[in-house]
Amino acid sequence: MARTPKTRPIGRFPRGLRFGLIVTALGIFGLLVNLGRLPEEELWTWWPSFFVLTGLLHLLDFGALKVWGHVQIAGGLILLAGFTGYDQQAETWWPLGLVWIGLIVVLKAVIPRTSAPCLEEPVNVCHDEPGREA
Repeated sequence: MARTPKTRPIGRFPRGLRFGLIVTALGIFGLLVNLGRLPEEELWTWWPSFFVLTGLLHLLDFGALKVWGHVQIAGGLILLAGFTGYDQQAETWWPLGLVWIGLIVVLKAVIPRTSAPCLEEPVNVCHDEPGREA
């Protein structure tokens, strides 16, 4: 029985690079707090910006119409509003986040999909016998 190799789209930011940058940023923030250069309460005030950053990376990596990236950004902005003292505005304007996500879903449904040309032929790495590809 011949098996076909699984292919997945390769984004601009590999997962390892994204994860490494996030861990590095957390380490830098932790070091700044321990050295007294960044007040700890400021760090806890701005932690929702992590969601905004990961949402932006997701959009850069997978395209501007990926809903999950927009959900992360909208959620991060709503949390930031609450943690920075703009909770009254967040309570008033949170439905705008739903409008935003809804428009992205509508655009995704309306805009025709274009397929990217294959840059390379997939390589079959499954072998039943030495010297013969399956």
